[in-house]
Amino acid sequence: MKIKSKYIFLCFLPLFVVLFGGSYYLNYKDSREVVHEEINEIFQKEASHWGEYILAKKGVLYRGSYNSLEYASKKKTTFESETYKVEISSAFHHPDSFNEYQILNIETFLLVDDKYDISITDSLFKEILLYLDVVAESSVELKIRDIREMFPNVDSLNQDAPFVKTIASGSVEGYTTQPVGVGICDHGMLYGHVKVARSEVLARMSWFCSNQLYALFFILVLSLLGFSIGRYLQKLLYYQKHTILIGNTCVDLPSQRLFLWDGECRNITETHSTLLQMLLDAAPEYKLMKEDVCHTLWNRSAKDGQALYNVAMTHLRNLFITEDPSLELKSIPKEGMQLLINASHIHRGRWRHFAWMYIKSI
Repeated sequence: MKIKSKYIFLCFLPLFVVLFGGSYYLNYKDSREVVHEEINEIFQKEASHWGEYILAKKGVLYRGSYNSLEYASKKKTTFESETYKVEISSAFHHPDSFNEYQILNIETFLLVDDKYDISITDSLFKEILLYLDVVAESSVELKIRDIREMFPNVDSLNQDAPFVKTIASGSVEGYTTQPVGVGICDHGMLYGHVKVARSEVLARMSWFCSNQLYALFFILVLSLLGFSIGRYLQKLLYYQKHTILIGNTCVDLPSQRLFLWDGECRNITETHSTLLQMLLDAAPEYKLMKEDVCHTLWNRSAKDGQALYNVAMTHLRNLFITEDPSLELKSIPKEGMQLLINASHIHRGRWRHFAWMYIKSI
């Protein structure tokens, strides 16, 4: 039984298609990650200044003259509302820029008073997506901590204070940027959510890169492996179909060869091939009449073919029987001969033993 190369290729073709097609999923994923990184990078850069836009939009004034020496020596900041008072040490909240100090303070007041306009940051986020020329759905989300839990006393900062409030401009599910702090000591954390259109990712995707090279290399390796396995199976199927085990000997009549247990391969003549076929056909007794042998091999009677018969029996013994302790060719006077098989001398694992031997010999 022969397995043609084209059939082996057709068997592996779906796998090759999946592997090469799958490499483009990696391209798509890489392209999407690049877009996300670009969005996150500009979000980190721009969102840190959005507090100024919000204050300007609301008409909140924060610029003016100040005493730099007085600000430099400031020990604490007092934050008061109608219901509580929080004091914050300058060790935690004392930016180099007084304008930044004012912006952060005002941002915290807006967060506490529920006056932080999330719609402004949402529009600013959409603007930077337009600047990047990225087609995507977007929304922003602001998570707010309780300022009292952040600063339980003037000289302590609880950075693990939980978020107690969340406001969002929408509910877009997709990539989430790294947060940008809002207010005193990141009183609030602003996140951008974006779902980039697939067409946008595809438009930016590379159509041939290292992923395809790796896929082609892997396909080549699989092809070589597949053809090697195919040839191995072809030999194994041929061995299974065309060889016969007699004692500790493997006979391959179609190829006119036999294998001894020690690995030696011997060729079989046409006469011996026919004689062995007659023996195999006579299984399980393996008994042949001299008259049948002489007539089949030489078209002679037993009397006329006696000399040829004797020579054939000697050659048959020398071919493999004398070297196989499990076999004996017994002469039956005036009748013929019989091949005897001693099962107690037959080795275990004959099929595997000769299969490996046979495959290596081809």
